[in-house]
Amino acid sequence: MNLNAAPGTAWEGFDHLFDTTSLWQYFGGVANGYNAYHNCPRQLTPAGSGNLTLTALSYATDAWGRRGYAMATPPLADAGSRTAGAAGLWRYTTRPDQVQEGATAVDIGFHLVAAEPAEAEIAVNGAALSASSTYNSQWIPAKARDGLLNDPGWHNAGASALGYQRPVEFLRADLGVSRPVGGVGYVPREMGASWSDGSWNGVYRLYKIYVTDNAGNDPADWGGPVAAGEWYWPNGQERKEVRFAARSGRYGIWRRVEAWGWYTRQAGQTWPGFANANEVWVYPPPPAALSPVDTDGDGLAD
Repeated sequence: MNLNAAPGTAWEGFDHLFDTTSLWQYFGGVANGYNAYHNCPRQLTPAGSGNLTLTALSYATDAWGRRGYAMATPPLADAGSRTAGAAGLWRYTTRPDQVQEGATAVDIGFHLVAAEPAEAEIAVNGAALSASSTYNSQWIPAKARDGLLNDPGWHNAGASALGYQRPVEFLRADLGVSRPVGGVGYVPREMGASWSDGSWNGVYRLYKIYVTDNAGNDPADWGGPVAAGEWYWPNGQERKEVRFAARSGRYGIWRRVEAWGWYTRQAGQTWPGFANANEVWVYPPPPAALSPVDTDGDGLAD
């Protein structure tokens, strides 16, 4: 990187990460501070305050193939010169787990839009998942919360049990107590280029989401859905998120109304199809702090 700022030029550099970067400065210095350097023989001059020199730096990839800082690299977190809001990065992240910057000091380095806008998800372990039916011991509800995107996940009853004909198939998360819920996430199984090989079987197409205190299996007892819609999958397996007005309940339910794959209209038939979920999430309503922030007063949210 060549910096050719003539004397008196108002260049500055704050809150950056320089990883294996060759820096050359000409003419005058650059106002700087709160930068991190890894494997850099030269740094910005004159050296400002708050700089970090890292002897090791590692990255991790999130579910969408984007790189963020590995959790074993905490010195860059909250180490910047200003708040994330002041930097216009409130809803951004540097981390694979998608935790937003929020109201903290800004992380040093490159940011991506957080794929998960909630401050935190509601903790749900695999044992808290149940389903309307299960295919076999390999496709069980618990696998929809094991953090793996390439395992079977959950699948409802198979063809021999006419699972593709059943109008009510669902995955349910027990949150332990009745509490406000503001959104859910869903990832289907790994999908091939063509549905005809069965790899699309059970992937949700038409869906309804419920939040309820009723533990029964009849949707008529759950109250109305908090969300309903249709999902398309042009990129294959990826996470879908649904946000809705907060509703309190002990159970979050992902109901398959119609799936993709065999026995469905995708195959020229009229059955609702199978039901599958590889991973699911439950999110709280966004706190008031996540309402739009306009730090520069231009009338537009950061």
